[in-house]
Amino acid sequence: MLHTTTGAASFCLASRSHSLIHFRNVFFKNSNLRFCFSSVFSKRTTASTSSRSPFSTRSHNESPKYNWIDGVERLEQYVPGGYHPVMINDLLHGRYRVSDKLGFGGYSTIWLAQDDQLRHYVAVKVGVANPALSRHEPRILRALTRPSSASHAAPKGIDTCDAIPSILDEFDVQGPNGTHTCYAMAPAQGNFKEASFSRLFPIQVARALAAKLAMAVAFVHSHGYVHGDIHLRNVLVKLPSTLDQLAIDQFRQKYGEPETIPVTCVDGGPLPPNIPPRAVVPLYLGKKAQEFTLSDARGLILSDFGEAFAPGTEQRLGRDCNTPLAKRAPEALFEPHRPLSYSSDIWSLGTAIWEILGMKFIFSESETKDEIVAQQIDVLGSQYFPSSWRKHWERANTEEEDGMGEIPSRPVGDREAWPPLEEAFEEFVQKYRRKRETAGTFEDEEARAILDLMRGMLKFRPEERLTIDKVLESEWMRKWALPQLDQTISDVLERHGGVPLDTPVFELQNILSEKYGEDSRLIYNLEDQGGEACSLRYDLTVPFARWLAMRSDVQHIKRYQIAKVYRRDQPAVSRGRLREFYQCDFDIAGIYDPMIPDAEILCIIAEVFEAFDMGITIKLNHRKILDGLFAVAGVPDDKNRPISSAVDKLDKISWDEVKKEMIEKGLSEEAAEHVGLYVQRSGTMREMLSSLEADANLIMNQNVKEGVADLKLLATYIEAMGVGSKVSFDLSLARGLDYYTGLIYEIVPDRIDGQSTQVGSIAAGGRYDNLVGMYGRRPVPCVGISFGIDRIFTLLAERRKNKKASELGREVDVYVMAFGGKDFEGLLVERMEVARQLWDAGIRAEFTAKVRPKPQQQFSASEGAPVAVILGQEELDAGQIKDS
Repeated sequence: MLHTTTGAASFCLASRSHSLIHFRNVFFKNSNLRFCFSSVFSKRTTASTSSRSPFSTRSHNESPKYNWIDGVERLEQYVPGGYHPVMINDLLHGRYRVSDKLGFGGYSTIWLAQDDQLRHYVAVKVGVANPALSRHEPRILRALTRPSSASHAAPKGIDTCDAIPSILDEFDVQGPNGTHTCYAMAPAQGNFKEASFSRLFPIQVARALAAKLAMAVAFVHSHGYVHGDIHLRNVLVKLPSTLDQLAIDQFRQKYGEPETIPVTCVDGGPLPPNIPPRAVVPLYLGKKAQEFTLSDARGLILSDFGEAFAPGTEQRLGRDCNTPLAKRAPEALFEPHRPLSYSSDIWSLGTAIWEILGMKFIFSESETKDEIVAQQIDVLGSQYFPSSWRKHWERANTEEEDGMGEIPSRPVGDREAWPPLEEAFEEFVQKYRRKRETAGTFEDEEARAILDLMRGMLKFRPEERLTIDKVLESEWMRKWALPQLDQTISDVLERHGGVPLDTPVFELQNILSEKYGEDSRLIYNLEDQGGEACSLRYDLTVPFARWLAMRSDVQHIKRYQIAKVYRRDQPAVSRGRLREFYQCDFDIAGIYDPMIPDAEILCIIAEVFEAFDMGITIKLNHRKILDGLFAVAGVPDDKNRPISSAVDKLDKISWDEVKKEMIEKGLSEEAAEHVGLYVQRSGTMREMLSSLEADANLIMNQNVKEGVADLKLLATYIEAMGVGSKVSFDLSLARGLDYYTGLIYEIVPDRIDGQSTQVGSIAAGGRYDNLVGMYGRRPVPCVGISFGIDRIFTLLAERRKNKKASELGREVDVYVMAFGGKDFEGLLVERMEVARQLWDAGIRAEFTAKVRPKPQQQFSASEGAPVAVILGQEELDAGQIKDS
């Protein structure tokens, strides 16, 4: 995922360490507390240049060459070895059409582009013309996305992680400033730092965000890497897939035209060819913290691996740490010549989790390193400050000649003491949550668990800190944070006003009888001890209708229920077909204007599967249209439901088989043929409605006329809600349940990696206006959807399995080969010794497992390895090394 960047290693739009932030010409002090100036925020937020840069074009005392433009990259870095001049509508790599700018950093600019081949949006990161800098992050990301690259066992449940960006494409661009490495990734919304400025995440979302971020770090650590730059500017959230439905002109209608400003030279002279004629202000696509949902939390992305390193194979000294000071582990400051390790990430993660939970930072962002360390001692306790660091801390900070000037020392003069940890949590977190009731407040037991976790993560000595495994095993993570990630469906349903409602597991048989058509044979019947005939519930809809009939005080309700249902079916585990399984129902009951609740149900369906990142098609039909075309085709009224049941099988068996079944059920062959002319048709809503209206015989039928009127309204509503592209109007859809009266629909999954799935529909529902009236004196119109939880999970498991299978290619850095002449013996021992040395150095190496391998065997086996070490008998005897 790529979004925005201003630090050399962070995709962000706000200042990393500068004390002033500019919004629409309004300046204010960036104090530790994030004050809210909502009236001055605009679509485009500003960005600052990095405090560190991979190259330098002038000293700080040198006059600028170009007139200052607020909110864009440092223009003086458009030089050989620097940025590539990109402009709106440029075509990169003959494929990516630049539509807007997402951000920039010391090492790159980031652009939103539309892939002309696949017709979706990507973020293209265009690096500076310095291969050593620009290729580091792609190398790390490729290593992390290889399933075989884990250096030690990952925590339970963290074998893959969708919170790590994946590179979609990588290419070079030639320009006036040199050769630039570029790579495309999925675009993301704004970073969490921008989203949480002066705002609070809802408490459930805050828990889930903390859990997902910790899981992402666990994944990185399990693969032998330290992220090296964890803070909220490097934490992004996925963009909804609906963005891909917009053409570039539609995108600009929604988000505005790119904001460009002419670049001019200070001396008024002409621009050189290596700078763009206009600078582009980054576009902000994010939303505010209070608008985040649990679905957003599951879309969290840990970005920017430009500072990542592998402690097992490389050293990163404390002095080279570029994490912002307020998030930087103290050993990087007090032991600048010692290597960092995984524990430095834990400290930064602890400060990030605090920031997610509260309003005020645990340590101030706009202070010197001396003041920040003083705050750390105030908050965490001076008694825990290492004695080996104290002598440096207590020295007089006026002496810079002692060689210790880079190590923090106690600030001179008066300063405001920071509160201890417990008081800081109350003042910086809880107090602000109480002021915003909708944000939620942590109860005493949870607050205690959070503080215990913070104490373990923010130990001064790195060896005393919790490992990431222990963080995930902590009480707060287990009891509060991690469980919050499991509420994907309920979060969407509650966002639409749904309230949970439970219904009995069994009902009297007469309640369930004659409601399910031919499927009534699948009901589990039983007798209780009193002799009453009862049945296990077949679905959650009929029990809800009975409950609603008993509650005359309920005029309108949106309810959901996640519970088990029971069917005496033939189990097929691989297809998600079980006798006892979970369903999740959402229903809207009450009198509303036509098709408005129906449209909202379709919108909910799209949102749920978007949260699961699953592609779907919503197949829909209308019972009145189906009944009407049956009448026009000559189907007797008493055979409507049996014929509907046969037609509903068209997605599973051929038309000839369906026709045969209809004839066996007593329908004439002529009528069956007539039915076939209609039910084999499907298409978009607008196409099918036009087709039906053009059929004079059909549109004269009153049922058809009413059904078409309903669906024309529905088409308008779902287009407004952005769901229209997911809908297919399919006249074969019949739904076998007897209680449906209007709109009906079922949801089928898209192919996985081009392969069709064994699972059929994964959700289904429709309008049932008469069912409640069967159990009481008043009819209550209802419309609903049932999600097949077990089938959805079967598909998700299949997708994970396919993903792993597609990534099982052998990855090797070096292939060790040996060649010789007539008396060549294979040099097996020598090949083993070289491979051993490479393995010890952390380098992936292989050799052909044969004593005397043939050259062609070795060349074939080495395919894909970027480097080969070739042992030759003559060269070994002479002690020669050749590089070619």
